[in-house]
Amino acid sequence: MKKTLVKVLACLVVILFMTGCIGVKDEKKDSGLKIEDLSIDLPDTEREFKIIFIADTHISLCDERDGGIADFVSQRYELFRDETGRGADETFKELIAYVIEEDPDLLILGGDILDTATLKGVEFVGQELSKISCPYIYSLGNHDFTYEEEYYTPKAFSEYLPRIEEIVTTRDGYQIYDAGIMYILALDDYNNRYSEGSLEALKEVEDKGKPVLVITHVPIEPETGDRSLLNDTIEMWGISESGGSRVLLGPTSQTSDENTREIIAELLSDNSPVVHVLAGHIHLKHSDSLNGKINQTVTGAGFMGEAVRLLIK
Repeated sequence: MKKTLVKVLACLVVILFMTGCIGVKDEKKDSGLKIEDLSIDLPDTEREFKIIFIADTHISLCDERDGGIADFVSQRYELFRDETGRGADETFKELIAYVIEEDPDLLILGGDILDTATLKGVEFVGQELSKISCPYIYSLGNHDFTYEEEYYTPKAFSEYLPRIEEIVTTRDGYQIYDAGIMYILALDDYNNRYSEGSLEALKEVEDKGKPVLVITHVPIEPETGDRSLLNDTIEMWGISESGGSRVLLGPTSQTSDENTREIIAELLSDNSPVVHVLAGHIHLKHSDSLNGKINQTVTGAGFMGEAVRLLIK
């Protein structure tokens, strides 16, 4: 009798599953990740190229090797929990698991993956990245090599930037990546500035005759007159001295040197091969047109489980 009942129940479960009354759990949803789908259509593309873009995970971990800033790191760790209370390191593991599952052509880490350049944090990120099989780009945000009060100081550059050189892929402030169907130019952030070599790198990819995807940690202020990005970031992060946003690059926001202004002007010029810009930094999702031709997508905060899945086709 018991065996017959078990068989009946087993058959019932199969029937319910096949008719849709019982479904498979959406693991991505259950993990708390919020993945935004984005596509870019390019002419004469023979196959899709898939990119996962993640920024602002703000990993804050510490052990006895950096014990002098343990309290600081602990406070930062608490700042970057998601709405369920999950720590940024746990969320980063989920994001890496998602990358492994998706098996993209490229993973792009758009800065502030590390919140503080502690040895434990650097090792953790390196160990997680060693799990993926796809190539990756890791460009710098404004936090990746900071260390408590050492924020873009000579000591930060001499002692803490070298800690992350094995996992960061940019050099001299930029990286050019040949994706076959297009070039990807990743630009490091040096406290609202681009490096001196970045302008020549941009001109180099412009001369190659392919579309260009630009990665910039700090989003660029649109030229179109659309103030939605300005207004949203001013409301969240405050206003700049010139009446713009404290967390954007642009004429009314943060344009701290001539080199950075020239790079932005070149990037947005009429003959620019740039087709799209990916950014992070502001911890909120936003999409806009920078100049009526080039679009910009800003990903939400990685520590909240947010990322972009980009299909270039």
